Amino acid sequence: MVRDWKMLARALSLDIPEGDVEKIVAPLDGLESSFRPLAENVPLLAEPAVVFFCPEEEQ
Repeated sequence: MVRDWKMLARALSLDIPEGDVEKIVAPLDGLESSFRPLAENVPLLAEPAVVFFCPEEEQ
């Protein structure tokens, strides 16, 4: 299932100029087609990897 990125941008009222939407649709489609097969292999009960880094306070 490939997403309709233009429709999503309009539906979410993201106020992205149409020319900019055109520029990002192709890369998003590429990412979608690359990652969709990988996501299908992740078990449903797998926990997401959560990383939290808190830098030391500055003195």
